[in-house]
Amino acid sequence: MKKLLIGLSLLGLTNLLYPHNANEVIVELLLEENYITPRNSAYFLIAQENSPSGLVKSLQNSAAEFDPKKYEWADPQATFYEITFKKGSGTIRATYDNSGNIINTSEKYDNISLPASVRNSIWRRYEGYYIMRNSYELSYSNGRKTKAIYKVWLQRNGQNKRLKLHV
Repeated sequence: MKKLLIGLSLLGLTNLLYPHNANEVIVELLLEENYITPRNSAYFLIAQENSPSGLVKSLQNSAAEFDPKKYEWADPQATFYEITFKKGSGTIRATYDNSGNIINTSEKYDNISLPASVRNSIWRRYEGYYIMRNSYELSYSNGRKTKAIYKVWLQRNGQNKRLKLHV
């Protein structure tokens, strides 16, 4: 019953379908609820390895658990589905195959809590600077190395620096 209610609430927030051709379905979701057990465990384990904040983990959990075949808009003839998950300052664009497995994701999060190790490393090297803003980007593709990048903008006495940290 809980999954049905969650599914209906997700469906209610869906910007419905944007089919580009007969074998492609694109949907955008705004999430309010999180799932409990990840369906795509390979993606989930890799993505969560470097996840810095609760927002990132929550959104990744939703993408890992999502199964497009459960919805009435699912087309049994579709070869893949493109789903966009949005929550707060985070966005995940995930591509699923027709079995509901994640093929790849492109993720971006703005102004999140940086992990202590990243923050401390920045403060040691750039003493006196403060963090103005940041972003975290993750690119996952099944069978390839995951790319995670922090972009951090620093400022001190009117002097700006932009850092790009590969994790």
